[in-house]
Amino acid sequence: MDSLAEIRNCEFRVECPKQWTELQETRNEKIRFCGTCKRSVHYCKTPAELQRAIIKNYCVAVELKKERGTTPQVLLGEVMF
Repeated sequence: MDSLAEIRNCEFRVECPKQWTELQETRNEKIRFCGTCKRSVHYCKTPAELQRAIIKNYCVAVELKKERGTTPQVLLGEVMF
């Protein structure tokens, strides 16, 4: 499976200060709702998922590469393309 660690030149147009765990759960475990900006946020685990989300102009959550024994950091926001 592809890894987001392979993504290059991906920049956020808008970075959200919220955490994934703060967003409202939906029926889809990969989508949560932000009550502040009133948008759905799509959790992307692979480059293909991220690419589809960018094309559709979705807000995304992406997991940054983690170091062994640490909790991964998840960034939320709108990605530039």
